[in-house]
Amino acid sequence: KMKEMSASAESAGTKLARNMNRISKVAGLVIVAGIATSVKAYADFERELANVSTLVDTSKVNMGKLKNELLSLSSTLGSTTELTRALYEAISANIAPTEAVKFVGEAAMFAKAGLTDVTLAVDVLTTIINAYGKEASAAGQISDVLFNTINLGKTIAQVGYEFRRSCPLCKGSQN
Repeated sequence: KMKEMSASAESAGTKLARNMNRISKVAGLVIVAGIATSVKAYADFERELANVSTLVDTSKVNMGKLKNELLSLSSTLGSTTELTRALYEAISANIAPTEAVKFVGEAAMFAKAGLTDVTLAVDVLTTIINAYGKEASAAGQISDVLFNTINLGKTIAQVGYEFRRSCPLCKGSQN
C-alpha cells in the first residue's frame, strides 16, 4: 500500500508540476500582452499629441502642461488617445489651447451622456460656438441644451448634421 500511495503522490506531483508550468506560460503571455497593449496605447497617445503640436506655437504653448492636463482627465471620459484626437479637433476649430483640454472634458461628458464619440461631440459644439460667436467656456451650457434636445428623440449626429447645414446662416442673422 505504501508503494501505491508513494507512486500516486509522485504521479500527482508530476501532474501538478506540469499544470503549474502551463499556468506559468499562460500567465506570462497575459502579462506580455498587457504590457504590449499599454505600450501601444502610450505610443498612440504620443502620436496624437505630436499632431496637436503641429497646430500650436510650441514656443508659447506648453505641450507638457497640455499632456498632463489630458492625463488628469478621468479615464471614464475616454482613452487618452481618443481625448487627444478630440483636442486636435477642438484646436483646429479655433478653441484656444489654454481652454481646449477643459473644453474636451465638457465635450467628453456630453458624448458619454449622448452615447457618441468625443470627436463628434467636439464637432457639434465647435460648430455652434463658432457660428454664434460663443466662448469655449459655454460648452457645458450648450451641451445641456443639446442634451435636452436629444432627450426629445434626436441623436447627437442628427443634431450635428442640422447645425452644420444651418449654422453658416447664423452669423449673418445676428444683431
